[in-house]
Amino acid sequence: MKTSASLSCKRIGVVGFSATGLSFLAQFMEKLEEPDQYELFVFDTSPHGLGDAYCPQADSNLMNTSVEVSSLFEDKPDDFLEWLNQNPAVWKKFFSKSEKLSGKELVPRFVFGRYLDSRRGELMEKASLSGLKVTKHSQEIIDLRKNGGRYTLLSASAEFEVDAVLLFTGGFKRPLFPVLRGKPGFIESIYNPTDWQLPREDASVLVLGTKLSAIDALLQLANLLPKAKLAAASRTGEFPAPNLAIDLKRRKSNRWLNREAFDALRAQTGSRPVEDVLYELAKNALRDVGHPWDLDAFLNEKPKERLSRQIENLDAGNAAYEAIILPLAQLLEEVWWDLEEPQRAAIRNKYFRVIMHYVGAFPLENARKIQSLLKDGRIRLFDGLKSVEATARGFKVCFENAPPEEFAVVVDCSGYDNGLTNLEFSPLMRKLSERKIFQLNGCGGFQIDRDYRLIGADGNSSQVFAAGLPIKGSVPFANWFNRIVSATNRIQASLTGKCDANL
Repeated sequence: MKTSASLSCKRIGVVGFSATGLSFLAQFMEKLEEPDQYELFVFDTSPHGLGDAYCPQADSNLMNTSVEVSSLFEDKPDDFLEWLNQNPAVWKKFFSKSEKLSGKELVPRFVFGRYLDSRRGELMEKASLSGLKVTKHSQEIIDLRKNGGRYTLLSASAEFEVDAVLLFTGGFKRPLFPVLRGKPGFIESIYNPTDWQLPREDASVLVLGTKLSAIDALLQLANLLPKAKLAAASRTGEFPAPNLAIDLKRRKSNRWLNREAFDALRAQTGSRPVEDVLYELAKNALRDVGHPWDLDAFLNEKPKERLSRQIENLDAGNAAYEAIILPLAQLLEEVWWDLEEPQRAAIRNKYFRVIMHYVGAFPLENARKIQSLLKDGRIRLFDGLKSVEATARGFKVCFENAPPEEFAVVVDCSGYDNGLTNLEFSPLMRKLSERKIFQLNGCGGFQIDRDYRLIGADGNSSQVFAAGLPIKGSVPFANWFNRIVSATNRIQASLTGKCDANL
């Protein structure tokens, strides 16, 4: 057992300790040469430390990735699969005929939460044995101040001085109509079912939003209230794209959608807009895989009837997500940092909606359930959502292209945000914005560098890492695991004075 951290040790503030925070701890310990020279201040107010994503919830809320590519560890992508096969009691209810999971399965999200909880205990024990001091606090961090070359984290009752900060706060609920809070019949979150009362069996229920949390709500409500009149509404009336459990480890590389092909085509036509280069690469990729879709039609297809068409394409083997969107998103991540802001803006304007529609995809199994509910008339879908107001009998909902509708119950699934869109919801994000110690971009997010460090008001990179915080517009296609690995490498290098180290 090594000695505990001294007063001269490097202190790191970790705000949030669910999947991203735990993954950071796992990566960080793998790279530490002198664990007893570090101290982590971990802040998490959640009673279970799992956030909305993996807390106890309905069985119908499935993971979006298969179990064989879900893991806390960079070098063990199938760690979750191994844990599941070591703990069959956790999944036997869902796959009763299987003796062992293959890795292709999609399990309920709370099952991943059970895995996180198990690994959390192991990681904390490993940290203690190594001499790395980890101090957990249940206080909410409401402010962050620059203090020379260090930072001060503030809660309502204490201050913590640290050398670096990692923000693993995840997404904050962004109420589309905050005036509805507290009104009878308004349900603010479907991820805490014990906090709300079920409406009458035959009640009319509107789900605000049509993205991932709305899918969860619709399936959950359809199971609980088989006689209810369900509806979903948003500005676009557009569900996410369905996807298959894709085997990322064995997926064939695409000869067009990679950095080498991008650089070669751009060198041939140096003055050509970057978005046009990407367009031609995607067109070549579609041709190579024999995809029947016209690229222009694909990029501009309308939301109505899209879900059925996407399911049909997946069943026919025409998986645009796997063949085009996934490698295109990975290519964009790679080239993003070499582009000037006007070039990034052009890409966002032209491709952001379509690519994010597919990157934010949901399991084909749940897509079939939604499609069946739509066909049976169990769910109505509205676009052009304008306003919702409480009335004496419930809620009046207005649309751009349809008559107003009355609903007895409204469930808010209008989305998650980084806290900047609605500043009242996130005290920490509000303070960071008000203090202007970091630069903001024009998309409702902080500017960051390629190591996911927030850019200071002076234009320099800070020692505040946004690895777990949604950064709207800055890096629209990066996943949280890439951010964690990059931030872990950089923070270890910088705190040891080896800023150029390739760890």
